[in-house]
Amino acid sequence: RRADESWLLEFFMRRRVGPCFESLGGPRCSLSLDLLHGWNADLWEDRSALLQWIRSGEPEVAIGCPPCKMFSQLQQSNLNSIPRARWDDMMAQATIYLDFSMFVFHLQCEAHRGFAFEHSAGAGSWREDSVQFIMSKIGVTTVTFDQCRFGLRHPNGQRSERES
Repeated sequence: RRADESWLLEFFMRRRVGPCFESLGGPRCSLSLDLLHGWNADLWEDRSALLQWIRSGEPEVAIGCPPCKMFSQLQQSNLNSIPRARWDDMMAQATIYLDFSMFVFHLQCEAHRGFAFEHSAGAGSWREDSVQFIMSKIGVTTVTFDQCRFGLRHPNGQRSERES
């Protein structure tokens, strides 16, 4: 691999896995795509550019963490407190992000490259058709663990023991 190639893609998330590899003495190996880095998943142009890059043979591993708010157990308990039209719009956007992520993972599978989908273990996203399709592919497995084992902390600095 050339030094300018990105071995790891982190999308819908800030750059956090790549630095772990780098801290172990590895090369700078990641590309992070989210709003903070100028990538807007609401824009077809940005999504299309990512797909083109992936089809060109990059990255070796893709990690996606599309917003899980609408799939969370807590949000589901708020169903009756949000106007139905607003709920439907929010769920439609969340589903677009989720399905796009699963398409990225599908491309990774087809190219025999790795991926990781990061959502809480109890999130409803795991029951969505697009996720079930990816999970049904040969060689795809799921792993559940507490993210605090990898340094996840709440904004107040406390360890987060959220199963993902």
